Amino acid sequence: MYGKLYRKFWQLRPGSTVQKIYSDVSTIQQLERISQAQLNQFQFDEMRRLLIHAYEHVPFYRTRMVDAGFDPHQLNSLKEISQLPFLTKDDIRNNSEKLVANGYDINQLTKNATGGSTGKPLKFYQDNQYTIFNRAKKFNQRRWYGYEVGDKIAYLWGARRDTKSKGFRQQLRQTLRREHWVNAFDLTPQQMRDFKRLLDDWQPKLLVAYPSALQAFSHYLLQNGLSVTSPGAIECSAEKLQPAQRALFEELFTCPIYDSYGSREFGVVAAQCEAQQGLHVMANGFYVEIVKDGQPAQPGETGEIVITCFGNYAMPFVRYATGDLGRLSLEPCTCGRNWPCLSEVIGRTNSVVTTPDGRVVHGAFFSKFFYNRSGVIQYRVHQTALDQLHIMLKCDDQFSSQQALALQQEISSDLGHQINVVVQIVPDIAPLPSGKMAYLISDVPVDFTQRVSTP
Repeated sequence: MYGKLYRKFWQLRPGSTVQKIYSDVSTIQQLERISQAQLNQFQFDEMRRLLIHAYEHVPFYRTRMVDAGFDPHQLNSLKEISQLPFLTKDDIRNNSEKLVANGYDINQLTKNATGGSTGKPLKFYQDNQYTIFNRAKKFNQRRWYGYEVGDKIAYLWGARRDTKSKGFRQQLRQTLRREHWVNAFDLTPQQMRDFKRLLDDWQPKLLVAYPSALQAFSHYLLQNGLSVTSPGAIECSAEKLQPAQRALFEELFTCPIYDSYGSREFGVVAAQCEAQQGLHVMANGFYVEIVKDGQPAQPGETGEIVITCFGNYAMPFVRYATGDLGRLSLEPCTCGRNWPCLSEVIGRTNSVVTTPDGRVVHGAFFSKFFYNRSGVIQYRVHQTALDQLHIMLKCDDQFSSQQALALQQEISSDLGHQINVVVQIVPDIAPLPSGKMAYLISDVPVDFTQRVSTP
């Protein structure tokens, strides 16, 4: 009852951005069901409009397009944008002022930044229209899970800017929205007891969580022989959801587990729908390319995810090289939406292992060694050279050095003896500068001419 009243009040607020958000949600829902030809035309129109704006109002892009001999007014197909260079993180760091469109006051824009998973935080600007765009696609996505604005929602989240106290007004807003935030980067036993009590007593319709934090909470439940009241659904985000993690969560929480892919730059970019057959690209706001060796990858081939965002005219992102790896699905989703699907987001370009014999191995290969192994609390795989793999384990008192040696031999045998595998038991594993946990880090550049595999 509260949720319905809240939504009604929310929509009736005069002059509020909420009405614009709901209008956008309605438009998005219509776009979900249009034909492939209509979707292609919609994306072409959005791309052309964005590129003309960038050409006429953004100094950085005007220079780039002139240098490439590219005239957006003459755009005939989406494929032609491949004539433009990628927008890199260094481009943004070195040209932040030139990337802001003429006519926008930087002081009136929202300043945002990535967490710096690479050790180099990235700062950028977003306008008010982006805020509306971002919230609308998020609300629509969560409707796929049965969640509506005003329903109870809990966050096991880690980004400090999201979880830190923002004063009475913000706390009141979260109370009215029926949101509850738990800091995923500070999960003490007491906080996990409190979080279990929250799930049991408050019973949120949706839980949004970092997979690593939810895994830690799951192990707390298992180690203490506890069960918990299931939320209506769980949305995993911010980190790659490993298959073994999904299996663990499905067993413990007995509710649907949905994966999503996004970033601080764009919010949610792709997400699973109720059919759970892939991650639908939010085609209302993004044109996503999978690029291998500078060329479009074929469906099923792994390449870098390159994104053009239609939602932020203040500081456009055109052909932004994310540094993430993924592949497009070979088959459409049975849900009936014509939005393209990512069959998998593998992770960052530094989150796969390259072997001396030319294989590229992603993190799912390693997860099978750890998640069901008694005594292992946390792990990190670090490839320091083409033939060197360093594995750090945080373990309980029951895990012995002999077990570590056996694990080392098991991984070496499965991976191939061309790589020297060293397993080390450590007291703790530090998070990345962003605060997220990384299960796999590689210092070896990825060769996209090789195949990605899970031996």
